[in-house]
Amino acid sequence: MHVYSLTLFFLGAVGGLAGIGADIQTSSVLQGILKLLAGIIMIIMGVNMLGIFPGLREMS
Repeated sequence: MHVYSLTLFFLGAVGGLAGIGADIQTSSVLQGILKLLAGIIMIIMGVNMLGIFPGLREMS
């Protein structure tokens, strides 16, 4: 498995657990942060697929 897959799996698991908490506002903030991180990772993956930055190829 790629590092990206494992990272997104971990973020998804944490996001799912965040909805269980008693404080709804904290849960929403945490989920927002996780969505932002997942979006950034997806952008990095897209740039990696374009091959613009050769240094990203070494990460995968």
